[in-house]
Amino acid sequence: MAAAARLFEERGFEQAAMEEIAATAELSVATVYNYFRSKGDICLAIYRADRDLVQAATDRVIADPPADPVDAICRLMEADFDTELAFIDAGAWEALIAAAFAAQRGDENGNGPGGHRCEFTPPPRRAEPRGAAARR
Repeated sequence: MAAAARLFEERGFEQAAMEEIAATAELSVATVYNYFRSKGDICLAIYRADRDLVQAATDRVIADPPADPVDAICRLMEADFDTELAFIDAGAWEALIAAAFAAQRGDENGNGPGGHRCEFTPPPRRAEPRGAAARR
């Protein structure tokens, strides 16, 4: 996925080919296709990994929020901005969304092609005061 992300950023999503991704990752094209049906599937996997990083950073802020609510909001925003995917352009978003819907139509267990599970993230749970905010 790292090789694909680099190529998407350097050449653009549309211009990067699966063959280039495989060569950059030092894998055979067949191996890449064994895990990902398309560039959209790769983009979706990269997006999910980024989403997980943002969630972990957000959870850390929520677990021990700063006393100042404005500082807490700024930290939450920084958690999102610090993991921005630079290569996500209109073509990448279109492929990512198409891959997510294709995965949603997977098997009876919700597993899409390649065994990837596609779930739409539910809205965040209601924030409860913790840390310094709870002590006020």
